[in-house]
Amino acid sequence: MNSDARTFYDRQYSDSTYAAVTNPQDHPFYFELCRILDKYGLRDKKCLEIGSGRGCFQQLVADYTGVDCSEQAGRYLKKPFFACDARELPFADSSFEAVWTHATVEHVPEPERVLREIRRVLKPDGILIFRPAWHCPSYAAGGYPVRPFSDFNWRGKLVKVYAHLHRTAPCRALALLRLRFILLGRHLLGGRNLPYRYTRLRPNYEQYWMPDSDAVASLDQWETVLWFHRQGDECLEPPNWLARFFQYRGAVVLRIKNPGENHPDR
Repeated sequence: MNSDARTFYDRQYSDSTYAAVTNPQDHPFYFELCRILDKYGLRDKKCLEIGSGRGCFQQLVADYTGVDCSEQAGRYLKKPFFACDARELPFADSSFEAVWTHATVEHVPEPERVLREIRRVLKPDGILIFRPAWHCPSYAAGGYPVRPFSDFNWRGKLVKVYAHLHRTAPCRALALLRLRFILLGRHLLGGRNLPYRYTRLRPNYEQYWMPDSDAVASLDQWETVLWFHRQGDECLEPPNWLARFFQYRGAVVLRIKNPGENHPDR
């Protein structure tokens, strides 16, 4: 992660407003995460959180380790914490029985490297709970949905109108279906050697207008499932291919079958 990004996140975590939830039950991911932890018996397992932030979830499991790109975030954790780049985790192979990450990987360049690192540090049959902010829009960097029309010239006003339309349910559904069919065809024709597909975004590290103004990648659930399928892993949630194809929110839960089999040439 470059110096601009590190400076941005250190500045944000020095403030009291960025990712400021400290009570786990107030966090939007809390109940989903607890359900998954309980369903797969992970409360007493050795767990890693990538993108720990202020450590909101550090008490949910007995054996917790958190990592974040910002050293400032570590001030809020009472359990083991490492400031690092998620693309180069400072742990040996097969170190953890479970990994979860929420609203983080969309902020890391080269997300496929993060996925490979997660697979590397998980033990065989380890569980990954993967929940980035899916489908981050490029217009978030400019804050178009939350800024008034008076902030923009005529081009900016058009982008704001587009952002409003894009956020409506019919437009989102059509865009999602189009993307999913493209990804399915790519998967069927491309074989096992396909790289993880995502859309690069230009982050705004000057002004934090809204959530995901600082995102660098737009990720898709279906593509995530397909990528792990190509590695030989098992998707536990969503439970079937139809549900996976139409999912547009929530976590993807995977069982990593052969964590040591990362192939950089793919």
